[in-house]
Amino acid sequence: MTSLQAKQARRPLVCVAPGWTLPKPGSIHGPRETVSAAFMDSIIAAGGAPLMMPITTDMGILDEFVNMCDAFAIPGGQGVDPTRWGERAIGRWPCPERDALEFPMVEKVLDANKPLLCICRGMQLLNVAFGGSLAQNIDDLSCEAESLDILPIHRNTLQSLAHEVRIKEGTMLARITGQQVIEVNSHHGQAIRKVGEGLIVSGMSPQGTVEAIELPSKRFCMGVQWHPEYTWTFNDCDKKIWDAFIEAASVR
Repeated sequence: MTSLQAKQARRPLVCVAPGWTLPKPGSIHGPRETVSAAFMDSIIAAGGAPLMMPITTDMGILDEFVNMCDAFAIPGGQGVDPTRWGERAIGRWPCPERDALEFPMVEKVLDANKPLLCICRGMQLLNVAFGGSLAQNIDDLSCEAESLDILPIHRNTLQSLAHEVRIKEGTMLARITGQQVIEVNSHHGQAIRKVGEGLIVSGMSPQGTVEAIELPSKRFCMGVQWHPEYTWTFNDCDKKIWDAFIEAASVR
């Protein structure tokens, strides 16, 4: 095998932003940086090699990861700091440690035009990074839409399909799934209210919740509100999302 063939054959390296878990009161342990096994397994099964980076404010380290890795993924977790769109925190407790890493990560990765997949919190952060806003409590959207069934279906279990997503024709999500309507799991307490500038909505729930966004000006930048890392083993559309992400990461 030539060096070129070896380079083409290697698995694309996928940088995963870590979660941040605080210790219980009285614990002797410090905060932990973690990624779920389900998230790592999704990347491996699709042909990628996942690598968790540390939470850091050292932009030199982030630059090293942006140069080294072929694609980037931001998982779910704590809420995004609402002061970034002009509100005080009234919902889920923000995580300034993750915000300090992930906002510049989004900017640097997209400047490098490398594939970016953002899930749940990740999608919400992507939206805020482009000037959008969130409903800090999904109950607020229920009241605005006068639809009392929004909340229960969006806090379903991760291991089962909870509701439909209607996909916008002509979007990357439509091309990937080949479907107009898909079923997804759901587990989130916040949601997009105002869509960020330059982003498009590619998927909506029947109740009107934004479920997927894209940045058409980049070769692969997608956010989904659900958690395909838990359902790709039995939901073909979610498997196609991971496969398309890793395929995009393989183009060097």
